[in-house]
Amino acid sequence: MKKPEPKDFGISQEDISLEAENQKKRNAQPGCSARLMGYGLCILSTLLFALFMGTLHIPAFLLNLFTLVWLVGSFILIYLLVDWCYDAFWKKKVPAPNPSINEYYDALAKYSYWLQNEERKEREYWFGLSGHRFEEEFGMILRNNGYSISVTKGSADGGVDIVAQKGRVKKIIQCKAHKNPIGPSPIRELFGVLSSGDFKATSAIVVCLGGFTRGDREFAVNNNIELWDIADVLKLAKQTDDKKLGS
Repeated sequence: MKKPEPKDFGISQEDISLEAENQKKRNAQPGCSARLMGYGLCILSTLLFALFMGTLHIPAFLLNLFTLVWLVGSFILIYLLVDWCYDAFWKKKVPAPNPSINEYYDALAKYSYWLQNEERKEREYWFGLSGHRFEEEFGMILRNNGYSISVTKGSADGGVDIVAQKGRVKKIIQCKAHKNPIGPSPIRELFGVLSSGDFKATSAIVVCLGGFTRGDREFAVNNNIELWDIADVLKLAKQTDDKKLGS
C-alpha cells in the first residue's frame, strides 16, 4: 500500500498548514477581553437599573430581588450575545473546510493502520523462524543490500554465523532468533573472535530479535560491536523492499 501524498488529492503542504490554522480559528472561543467588557456593561446596567427602581419608592426587599434578577439575567444574556456575535461575525470569515484535505487525512489514517498491521505481521514472521532459518533470511537481506555473504558451517552458538563484506568493510555476524534479550556471553565471544583477527573483520554484529540487556549495550559500545534487534532487522528489510520498488 502506497503512502498517500497531498498531491494525490490535489492539495499542497501549504494548504494543509492553512487548514490547520483555520481549524484553530473554528474551535476558538471569545477572548477574555470581550467577555470582561460584556460583564462590565452588565454591572453598569445593573447600577442604572437599581437607581431607576429606587425612584419608584418600592420596598427594599423587592428592590434587592429585582436588582438580583436583572444582574443574573443580564450576565446570561451578555454571555450568549458575545458567543453569537463571535460565531456570526468572526468565525463567518473563516473559509469552510477543504473536503480534499479531509479525504487526505482519512487516507493517511487508513495507511497508518495498515502499516501497523503489516509491521505486526512482519514481527510475527521473524519471531516464528528457527535459528537456522533466521540466519538464511538475514543473510538474504544483507545480500540484497549489496553485501557478499558467506555462511559458516552449522549454527555454532557463540561463534560467527555470517561473514558479510562490501568493499573494504567486512563484518562478522552472529544471529540469535531468541524472543527475549540475551546475556553478555555471546557478545563477549564474538568480541574475542573479532580481536583475534581470524576473519580480518572491521567490525562485528550480534543480531538478537528479542533485544539486549543494559549490560550488553554497555559492553558493545566500547568494543566496536553493533547490536541489532527486531527493529533494526525490519528497517533493513524495508530498505531492501524500497530498492526493489525503485528498480
